[in-house]
Amino acid sequence: MTTLPDIEFMLLTLATGGYVAATSVYWRYVFAGRESPHWWASRLASAALLAHITWFGIRAYHAGHLPFYNGHEFSVSFAGGIVLVALVFERLSQRRDLGAFALPIALALLAYAWTLPRGVGPLIPIFKSLWMQVHVLTAIVAYACFAITFAASCLYLMMDRQGAAGSDQSATLALLDRIAYQVTIVGFPFMTV
Repeated sequence: MTTLPDIEFMLLTLATGGYVAATSVYWRYVFAGRESPHWWASRLASAALLAHITWFGIRAYHAGHLPFYNGHEFSVSFAGGIVLVALVFERLSQRRDLGAFALPIALALLAYAWTLPRGVGPLIPIFKSLWMQVHVLTAIVAYACFAITFAASCLYLMMDRQGAAGSDQSATLALLDRIAYQVTIVGFPFMTV
């Protein structure tokens, strides 16, 4: 019989593997200059995010609270937030390469989470407050936004260093600068809260 911790483990393994596959496609596109497979990267990341969101729901049901109260839960939730924000801004901006720098951050968090105990323990009294839930959730959104700002800035620097002249290059750099600014504008109020 499959238990909830087994299902959580399988979903997290599936999400991590999906992010690894998506990252390799993103890198193949960004670093090798291939045009065709970049939409596959977003699709792979979206499928992995679906497994990640399912993990979040099952973990919340299993734990009886939102899953971000120990190191494992917070790291996994933060990684999911990064991927979610990256995919939203990829969709809004029509730039399909933000994940090339965002997904490695999420993978680093997941690698760290895999080293931590995955067990569910009782909540300590401070975590039973509604304000603590709001605080942690808004912090995850803010940090995820700042991670995407970092990703867009890295992409900007890489494109600028490549130095291809022309209006396409200028338009690309302007778009990446605008994305970094807009994501920061979204993240800052969440950090304030």
